[in-house]
Amino acid sequence: MKVLIPLRLTNHEEAGLPKQNSDTLDQLYSLIANEEDARVCKDIPAEACREVPRNFFLILASNVLTKLGDLLTSPKTVLAWLMSAVGAPALVAWLVPIRESGSMVPQMVIGAWVRQKAVRKWFWTLGSFGQALSVLGMAASVWFLEGYAAGGGIVACLIAFSLARGFCSVSMKDVQGKCIPKTRRGRLSGLATTLGGTATVIMTVLLFWDRGDPSLAFYSALLVLAAGLWIIAGFLFAGVDEYAGETGGGGNALKDAVQSLSLLRDDAPFRHFVITRALLLCSALASPYFVVLAQKESDIGWMLGVFLLASSLA
Repeated sequence: MKVLIPLRLTNHEEAGLPKQNSDTLDQLYSLIANEEDARVCKDIPAEACREVPRNFFLILASNVLTKLGDLLTSPKTVLAWLMSAVGAPALVAWLVPIRESGSMVPQMVIGAWVRQKAVRKWFWTLGSFGQALSVLGMAASVWFLEGYAAGGGIVACLIAFSLARGFCSVSMKDVQGKCIPKTRRGRLSGLATTLGGTATVIMTVLLFWDRGDPSLAFYSALLVLAAGLWIIAGFLFAGVDEYAGETGGGGNALKDAVQSLSLLRDDAPFRHFVITRALLLCSALASPYFVVLAQKESDIGWMLGVFLLASSLA
């Protein structure tokens, strides 16, 4: 049975928003939803349904800011370029594996623990602040250290960054599941990607237009800017109105994964799929080397800007 709940807040003071601002959010959300049943909530609590417009835009803004930060600290482009700039090109090989596995593997361990908490938005907020601190550590490594000491500092901070990212990844799905109707989650993700890519194109042009050989100060400022984006995103996400949810049913993903390894032996289609995906990793692992090769040919700033622009457009 469908439950029809007006999304317009009935008590604006409790939501911390003036009535006029809340009405504007309702109108914008209705335009984005663009369906007759935009006010129908089928899979979230009635009280959470009233807060959907506000939560939608808070989560959207947080996602856009973190996507901008991700591009400014991408291990495939910016960090790979930085490794050569500080004199530690041999450490480029560690960037993508640490960034990917360092974020994914810990999720298998912490996922069950996070789901034991009734309210999980604070894990995302703390994870966002943790990423900001890690990026600031990278900026300090670039500014105060040289050679492999600077490269080692970047790698160490990237490990911390990836661990903090794991908390964000685990909690984001749960928070969205409790705050955003199922039919709107895909639109939220797609809109965040589109806005983030568009904003990154604009930012790339502003940062790298007519720029010669960047200095270490420029690289450090780039990382500090990215850290600031994560800090703002963390504060915005803390404002999401998340209602307490279920705390049971969260299994240990690492244990389940180990127990499921037999599928690789017994399920041929699944085995072929895993092998194919593993072989496709070459595209991700090879990307930093393209950047390093390009930097050896020309280390002027617009070359890095071209890589960032290509990533944004993609």
